[in-house]
Amino acid sequence: MASSTTPEPSKPPRVYVDARIKDRDKTNVPMTTVVGFVVKGRQELDTATILEAIQSDEAELNAVHFAIQQLKDKLTEFTIICDHDSVVSIINRGSEKAARRRPILSKILSEKKAYLGIKFEGLEKNPAHTFLKKWLKEHAIPK
Repeated sequence: MASSTTPEPSKPPRVYVDARIKDRDKTNVPMTTVVGFVVKGRQELDTATILEAIQSDEAELNAVHFAIQQLKDKLTEFTIICDHDSVVSIINRGSEKAARRRPILSKILSEKKAYLGIKFEGLEKNPAHTFLKKWLKEHAIPK
């Protein structure tokens, strides 16, 4: 009896997002937020950018939105991995009420509806932390 083997469908790339708020513990020093992402197995897609200073959850939401904007035309599907459970939860719930108070969440939810290949998962340990630390060492941040 011959058995047929069906190849496993490949999993969508995993995109690890992160945000870092520089100098948030210092007084009289302007804060800067850096958001970025790492695409597992696709190092050429890893990138980061500098944003105006924002609070922690908002920074993570901006990291998610940045990743979507950068990748939606390059990858047909991907899974965004974020270590802020509250961010993942609010995105996966799709709360329009919460989105009315948070414009960046509204943008993410619109993208989620428009691009069905984008999924969201939580994570405890995030490799994008290391990437952003290295990126910050290699790129000057304007004062």
